[in-house]
Parts: sequence; structure tokens; C-alpha cells
Amino acid sequence: MAYNTMPFAITASVRKLVGNPPTTEVADADIDDYIDGADAFVKSRTMKSDWVSGDTEYEAIETIANLIAASNLLQTFPSADSRARAKDIWSQALAMLDGLKAPYKTVGLGYRTSPLSDSESGDLVEP
Repeated sequence: MAYNTMPFAITASVRKLVGNPPTTEVADADIDDYIDGADAFVKSRTMKSDWVSGDTEYEAIETIANLIAASNLLQTFPSADSRARAKDIWSQALAMLDGLKAPYKTVGLGYRTSPLSDSESGDLVEP
């Protein structure tokens, strides 16, 4: 199975979420920078970097990345309304992300090996 090499978020979707500013105000390249950051954040929070379009959660991952990129971009706008909207979008993205994280938690911390000694006597256990 090939890993996704395309960004999760979509430039046109992020542009729409921030109110469709003209490209003379917000260039596609600027949105793409926010998309890169959003993708890195999603991979870090889910502890999964190999999301592929065939994953059942992939559509949600795209939506979350769109929301995160839009929120971060809206933070740069000068109006208080934009910053308030950014906060709302951020909260929505984190709620969705937290809902996805549960199946991808690290389980290695609870791993146990065979005992090297008998817990009662302290003698080494023969294999």
C-alpha cells in the first residue's frame, strides 16, 4: 500500500473556510504553508504518519487538517471576529481529532516480559 504523499487539507477548502479571500490578499502558496503545518500537527497528534485515502478515517483527517489550517490562517487576520472564528474552528478540529486518537494510543508502556526472578523468593527463574 502506498503512503499518502499529498497534503491532507485542500487549498480551495481552506480558502472557503476563511471566507474566500481573493488570491491577491491570500496567495495559494500561503495557504499551502498553513496546510503543511496542519498536516504535521495531525500526524503528531494521531501518532500516525502513514494515513492513506483508503483508511476509514481519512475523510475526517482531511476535514481536521482543513480546519486546523484555516484556524491558523484566520489568526493572522486583523479583526477580532476572525480571531474568534479561528478559536471556534480550532476547538472543532481538536474535538474531532481527539475522537480519532483513541484507536491510535501507544500501548507499549504496559508491555511485560517474563519475570527474571520469583517475586516471592527473589530466586532467578530458570527458562
